[in-house]
Amino acid sequence: MQSNSFPDELWVHIFRFLSPTELTEVELVCKDWRELAKEEDLWKTHLQSLATSNKHCQWDESADDIDYKSLYKDNFIAALQREGKRCPACCSSQSIPICYGYPSKRAFELVNEGKIILGG
Repeated sequence: MQSNSFPDELWVHIFRFLSPTELTEVELVCKDWRELAKEEDLWKTHLQSLATSNKHCQWDESADDIDYKSLYKDNFIAALQREGKRCPACCSSQSIPICYGYPSKRAFELVNEGKIILGG
């Protein structure tokens, strides 16, 4: 990317301090930041943190081409559903928040099956 003042490595280091929601918001700033915020190590760290607090969150780290961001989103949504979280707007237990600007492929499949309603 080579922003006008900092090298890419420094931006990625700064992004490490952001929450997943904040990291997703950073992706909306510009094309360069979107590419840096997609850094797999950033999402792997968040996924590992989620796994630490949730015994159901598991994945095969030896697999090739792991999309850690998608894996994080899918596990986050599954954790909300297991915990019986409710939509703050309508109080439905059948709703999930769309935390990252767009739902995952799995979320669309669940919508099509009538198992969840997207909202938030």
